[in-house]
Formats: sequence, structure tokens, C-alpha cells
Amino acid sequence: MLDVYQNLVEIGREHGKHVTPLPEQYGQGFIRVLSPRRGILLVVEEYRLLREFSVSTQSGFDNQFGLAYCLSGQVQCSNDAGSQFVTKAGHSELMLTRRLEWWRSEYAATEPVSILNIMINPELFKTFWDGTHADDGNMPERILDTENDCLLKKQAILPSALPMVKKLMQSECGTMAESLSVQSMVLGLIADHTALFTPQDSCPRPSPTDLRYRKAVDAAKCILKSNLRSPPSISELSRMVGLSDTRLKQGFRELYGTTAYTHLLSCRMEQVCRLLDQQDMSLSDIAWEVGYAERTQLTRAFRRFFGYPPSVYRQMRS
Repeated sequence: MLDVYQNLVEIGREHGKHVTPLPEQYGQGFIRVLSPRRGILLVVEEYRLLREFSVSTQSGFDNQFGLAYCLSGQVQCSNDAGSQFVTKAGHSELMLTRRLEWWRSEYAATEPVSILNIMINPELFKTFWDGTHADDGNMPERILDTENDCLLKKQAILPSALPMVKKLMQSECGTMAESLSVQSMVLGLIADHTALFTPQDSCPRPSPTDLRYRKAVDAAKCILKSNLRSPPSISELSRMVGLSDTRLKQGFRELYGTTAYTHLLSCRMEQVCRLLDQQDMSLSDIAWEVGYAERTQLTRAFRRFFGYPPSVYRQMRS
């Protein structure tokens, strides 16, 4: 079972997508590997086991940052760092592993297994915070710079995260738009988990069904999309729609499954792709159109988002 799993991960890294049935001696179902860009890997486990079994490995868990969402099934895990925990249905985990010599997973056959694993290169993870937001602080360092060989944070799957998890488990990356959508949802899930490392605001959470609340968040979304060149800050945007900063952030996560910044970034990258299709438009002009002061800033943002520079995209489309 371990060989099957590890081989799939390698195939997914190389080819972007791979699906294989579970070997008959273990049960029925499949494991699917999806890579929307270099540095991000999704492994979807959907199967029913015929019997309980365990998997042990001696390597392959160095310097790995990941998220796991268990919709059904149960897995008991342990490692040489002394960590022991049980992954249960309805729970999610944020994990950073370093310098582990071995890892053991014990799978129960009492119910179907349905798990989404998201693996992210730690260096790529750090690029998601560029220091332009007041609440960034040292977020990547707080999460990644730990002396623990296995850092684990667990919580129940948030209601705002569940639709994204289910959609990701059915997602494809066959087109630029599909890859863009997958990356946006992954960023949204990361945003939910960063709350584990930041002080919680005492502001009461509004109901997503509140019509005035929904209209205010919808208005904020439209304002960002209409002002790519010079978008308002989160504080300015909150005042424009009559919400507090905290409520606006909550609204984006609950109603759209993402953050205001991720929505703005996605809108910018979508517009960049449309403008790149116009072969007569220079990269400097495109950068100015979507709010970047220099073409080098756009190139860095585009590469971080898609995994390759705008010039490669334009060559692919020409």
C-alpha cells in the first residue's frame, strides 16, 4: 500500500494528475493525485477497506508542510518524534514535519475512507505573505520556524471550509482556469488555519443569511474587482461597505470560501491572462493596468501564482 501511495505522489508531481484504483487485496476505491502548480500537491483518498492494516515508512517526511481534511474514516498515526494522534471524520489538521526517521499509519476498516491531503513546499508557503498587510506579522515564521520535528494543530472542519474541501476533491487542473480555481481554494483553506496562530477577535460572528450583511460583502467583492489598479485597503473597504474589518474578513471566508486578498489576487491574475492574450500589449502596460508599479512585480506575482512567468503563458497561447 505504501509503495502504491508513494508512486502516485511521484507521478502526480511529474505529470500534474494521476488516478489509480486501490489494489483489490486492500479494498475498493482510488487514490488521486493532482498538482495545480509546482510546489502544491493534492492527494485525494476515496476507498473502502476490506480489513484493517498499517503502513510504515523510514523516509520521505522531511521539511513538509501540509493540511489534511478527513470527511470519513479513521487513521491512527505515530512517528519517531513522539507524536501520536488519531485523524477522525470531521476534523482537519495543519502539520509541519522535519527530520523524521519513520512514520506509521494504522487504517481502520470500519467505514469508508474519504480524506483530502494538501502538501505545500514551505518556501512557496512563505511567499503567500509579502509583508503588505498589517496583520501579516511574522506569520510564516510563527508556523514554519519551529524546533519541533512534528508540529501539529487540529480543529474541527470549519463550515466555511467544507464546501471548498468537497469541491477540491472533485477538481481538475486541465485548464488554466481550473488550476487557478484550485490554487484559490487552497489559499482559502490556509487562511482558515492561520487563525490558529493569531489572536481571536471578540467581535460576534454575523449570520451568513443576513441579507444586509451579504449585500455588503457582495459590494466589497465588486469594489475590489473594479479597482484592480488601485484597490482600497481592508480598512478602507470595510468603511466603504459599512462593516468592521473583522466582519468583512469573516464574510469573504463564509460566503466565498476565500479571503479578500486572495480574491483580489485571483481577479488580477485572471485579468493579466486576458491581457496577455492580446499579443500587442506590453508587460509593462499590463502591470500598470492591474495595479503593479513595475513589470518585475507582476512577473514575481504571476510566477508565484501559476508557477511560471508571463512570457511562458504568452508562448503557450500564441
